[in-house]
Amino acid sequence: MDSSKLQECLDRADAQIARGRNATARLATYIEALARDGYDATTTRKLLKAFEEMEALLKIGRVRRAGGMVG
Repeated sequence: MDSSKLQECLDRADAQIARGRNATARLATYIEALARDGYDATTTRKLLKAFEEMEALLKIGRVRRAGGMVG
């Protein structure tokens, strides 16, 4: 893959990671609101943890595609 195509791929990965990070942050806000309102947030917290782990794996994949370069 030439460098411009690689950069396009990395840019798309960065955008996807950023969207995921934003969605995860919104979910965390909703979960805390549920807990404050007296709802059991145990399951939703587990889901949030799974999303955070998936986000970390996506970031690792992005760094590997970049050959170790963090962008």
